[in-house]
Amino acid sequence: MGRLLILLTGLVLFAGCMDEDCPKGQVSFAGGCVACNADDDCNSGHCSPSHDCVMCLESEHCPGDAVCSGQYTCVACNNDADCSYGWCGDEVCQGLLGFGSECDRDAQCVTLNCHEGVCLGNPGEGCQDAPECESGFCTDGVCCLEACDSPCERCSATGECEPVAAGHDNDCWSFCVDGVCQKCPEEMRDTGTACMDLHEAPNIAGALPFVMFTFNESEAWCIDRGKRLCLDTEWTSVCEGPGGFSYVYGDTRVPGVCNDDELWISYNQTLLSQWPYGVITPQIETLEELMEVVSEYSTSAAQSADHVMDIYQAEPSGSNTGCVNEYMVFDLTGNVEEWTRRADGGTTDFHGNLKGRYWADTRTCQNNIITHGDGFRFYEIGFRCCMDYPEDQ
Repeated sequence: MGRLLILLTGLVLFAGCMDEDCPKGQVSFAGGCVACNADDDCNSGHCSPSHDCVMCLESEHCPGDAVCSGQYTCVACNNDADCSYGWCGDEVCQGLLGFGSECDRDAQCVTLNCHEGVCLGNPGEGCQDAPECESGFCTDGVCCLEACDSPCERCSATGECEPVAAGHDNDCWSFCVDGVCQKCPEEMRDTGTACMDLHEAPNIAGALPFVMFTFNESEAWCIDRGKRLCLDTEWTSVCEGPGGFSYVYGDTRVPGVCNDDELWISYNQTLLSQWPYGVITPQIETLEELMEVVSEYSTSAAQSADHVMDIYQAEPSGSNTGCVNEYMVFDLTGNVEEWTRRADGGTTDFHGNLKGRYWADTRTCQNNIITHGDGFRFYEIGFRCCMDYPEDQ
């Protein structure tokens, strides 16, 4: 009976002993209080079979991402590989060091490049100044293998110097074309006095040229791109070339060299007049986009757009390879008639001169049409842009 009472008493004690009944830092186990029952109960080290917290023997005995040091204590790191970010210093993961910081190994540096005791940038990495780069060259914000500071040279993502095929370079005062600093961008030609678009607007080789632009809309489109409408005098000069020819290819017209011999198709002025005012903006990029915008405006506008395309006979820009002279500017005669600005200033609301005629008619380079006002639009009228030389910086 006495032994049964003792057993029952032990069961009651076991059932009633909880962690909160134990002294601080101990946990309940088998009816009593012990230092630990699992590794997580220890602030450091691990829980031994005798339920005591002892020094770690391996990293699995340490909580979280801590590792076991050579002194059998749990620390943040023993080496750089133990750190998910940064490097290991004094058994603590340290933040990466920036440009110019003293270092003794690559893992300490943001650039992972400790060169002769200093953190430096690798070729192709961003920089602000030459001392940040192992090569000693910082070009266009990139550590480069060489100076790469000539006009129209740029450092690549691998740190190699390469020519700027097109666009701008900090060392070129104007435009880079095929790695050479030029007065005009690649989509234009140097005419000797200014730059002229190679093609009729939108000045894209193989694209269909715009029509139905007024003089004012044409000028706004050019200005939005940092350009202007060509002057009629400079247009004429480029068309006739140094030889002063009547056509881009000579003095005698040869039908079909330029797109100027299509069969004329009668137009419906009522349908053309349904074209909506204000839909042509400088943001229009292609003829297809223009017709889509107009067609979505209203039913009558869509009818007008359909009619324009029914009688449209322009060909993709540059497809008439013989319609060019030494300036290599395409389609100055034929294809679409082009708005130019009168160099003599014109008169009130009549500032334009239509040059070159269109696909079903031809005129010489010297012919002018100045009878249409600035708000006039037609199914065969387009334009091209010119640009003054950039100021020498």
